[in-house]
Amino acid sequence: MTHYKNIKFGVDLVKASQAEYDFLVKVRHLEYLRNDAVLQYAVRRYEKVWLPLVAFEDKISPQNLEPPIDIAWVWHCHMLSPHEYTKYCRTYFRKVLDHSIIKADGAYTFTKGIWSRNFPDEPFELDQNVLNELISCTLSQGGKTKSFDLVAATHRQQDFVYNILLPHYRDPEFLKSAITRYKKYLYLYTQKNNLSNFLVPCYDIDFVWHTHQLHPIDYQHVTESLLGCLLTHDDTDCDRNPGSKLFDAYKRTERNWRELYNESFDISGAVFRGLNLEDKLYRLTVSDMDGCISRIGAVVINFIAVTPVSVNKETVKIKIFKINEAKELRLVQKLKSKMENMTWNNQNLTIRQDSTESTLLIELSAKRTFINGGSLLIGRCQQKFGFYLQNPMYQKGGVFSIEKDMQMFSTLTAAKCKVSGSILSPSLGNIELVLEQGEYEEINMSTNVNQLSDQASGPISDAMDICQVALHRLRSKNGKSFICRVIHNVQKMTSVLQFFFEDKLAAIAHFIGNDQLPKKSQISKGSLSLSSSAGEKAILIKTGEGDSTILVVKRGSRVFCSKEDPLKIKVYQLGSTHLQQKETIYVSQYSSLEYEGLTLELKKVAAGLHLPFLTNNKYYGYGVEKPQRQKTYQRDSAFTGGGPKRTYQSDSAFTGGGPKRTYQSDSAFTGGGLKMTCQSDSAFTGGGLKMTYQSDFAFFSAGGGFGGSGCCGGCGGCGGC
Repeated sequence: MTHYKNIKFGVDLVKASQAEYDFLVKVRHLEYLRNDAVLQYAVRRYEKVWLPLVAFEDKISPQNLEPPIDIAWVWHCHMLSPHEYTKYCRTYFRKVLDHSIIKADGAYTFTKGIWSRNFPDEPFELDQNVLNELISCTLSQGGKTKSFDLVAATHRQQDFVYNILLPHYRDPEFLKSAITRYKKYLYLYTQKNNLSNFLVPCYDIDFVWHTHQLHPIDYQHVTESLLGCLLTHDDTDCDRNPGSKLFDAYKRTERNWRELYNESFDISGAVFRGLNLEDKLYRLTVSDMDGCISRIGAVVINFIAVTPVSVNKETVKIKIFKINEAKELRLVQKLKSKMENMTWNNQNLTIRQDSTESTLLIELSAKRTFINGGSLLIGRCQQKFGFYLQNPMYQKGGVFSIEKDMQMFSTLTAAKCKVSGSILSPSLGNIELVLEQGEYEEINMSTNVNQLSDQASGPISDAMDICQVALHRLRSKNGKSFICRVIHNVQKMTSVLQFFFEDKLAAIAHFIGNDQLPKKSQISKGSLSLSSSAGEKAILIKTGEGDSTILVVKRGSRVFCSKEDPLKIKVYQLGSTHLQQKETIYVSQYSSLEYEGLTLELKKVAAGLHLPFLTNNKYYGYGVEKPQRQKTYQRDSAFTGGGPKRTYQSDSAFTGGGPKRTYQSDSAFTGGGLKMTCQSDSAFTGGGLKMTYQSDFAFFSAGGGFGGSGCCGGCGGCGGC
């Protein structure tokens, strides 16, 4: 074969790759497929039931046979070691059993019927009781097909699955390009001594390569016709550090590709994204959120009594006030009585209370003489009802009875106030978080997100790892708090946010660039892309449930946005087979933002904090111009809000010119405070910590992409046939 264009496939690899993507999304959401006991059980079913059934029903098209998901996953991983799969099939069935990732309508129901007729005592699907039993124990046998460990093979695929689960891997235009590059990759093996070398593909090529291997008969035919042997696939090497086998092989592949095709091997959107951090991030529980959510309920006061107080007044008054968070009083009721009978029965006084603003103040006063006029304050007491509203015992309501000593003002006589009534069933209120801003300090730490799950700061040594780091606290009124660690690295032009719930790392957000996201020219219209040249930046949010959200942000010409020049943020929810762009939102520095139950209130910066912004290439503070310190910037060069208040002359300061001068605090991060209000659970929908949409506008002005370290290749190629 004289040209890669002459390579023909017997499979529609665009449709097959889309079906593969959908299958991997389904697998990704099933946590039990990462449990060894479940996988060992699946291997037994695969070997003892499924493959014999496929061999027996060899007249049925592979598109009409669809096994249960546990067996499908094991079969999938077995076929990705084509030599091992071929050897196993020929040993036990004297032929290679074919497969198709594309399934016909009704294939699952049809297969279930065949299974039931041939293996009536073996359940087709794993029911929840079987799964619970398996997860609670560890099986001692199974998992290996002679010399090949299928359980280990499934675990190795998890990191590959993470790296390709971005929506452009399902886009038809991106896949067409990937198939062409796969042909070039196969043809590369025909050159020089490449067949005996270890070649490493980019992830777009590797994804199509995987898909082709899931059609073992066609894969065998194509590779043997082209190379004279079955091309193997080795995914056992995962060390990407410089000098490793995988690293050196990738560099060799990159060099050979450029020599043969006179083009770059790397393309946008096909790089190694890093390791999956899902298991290292804490998943917020219902109990965690319950402690942050306020409760709103009705307090019904039926009875109030005050022990007699020795004052020479006939008429006394009880005033009941509601105290809010700002310690402001609001009168809700006045009650009058004679001194000899300070008891108020059957009042049925209903007061709506929030568990975070749930204090009632009761004041006892008496009318002064006609000469003095006004009222004389005798005593007061107050009671917080947050305990009742938050207490699970009062989830369906209940009664209360309180007796408190009054604080006396006009008499030495002690007095007690008795209050009783009921709490109606509380409803969920809001989660309200208030920003307590921290200070930036210079710390030596890596911004590699793969290390940040257990990254500790150390002494400053490497200039490239010197970061400006601040800890901001988001405190709820109930006392629970989130910690946001903001990490800015000017030299590397990147920023990372870590979100802790108490002492547990729950989410990470960081920049990603065109190493991970494709350009518009690579994909179909309307698909997720990143146009760095047009000023777009992308932020990836990771949680304990995986990659949650991608924000594509575009700002105006000024470093800090005004009402006339807001940030435009496109929000993409990940995790399903079809990408969901929920909506486009706009954020300006002084306005409020409402999104999916989240309200973000941006306060004006304190007057004493001089925050720079740019108008007509001049430096200004808020209300204070500083002509003596005036500098000239160009666009992104003023990366000031996120910590180091450095002043740069131009973009060259990021590329070798170096930082020039002074710093300012991260006052851009609202200074006067940031208040976030979320509607109960909706603030955390989609697995994401929605408060990550915060107002550090300098965070959006950082440049560059952010990816994993090491080479960007996927699986290795063959070291021979």
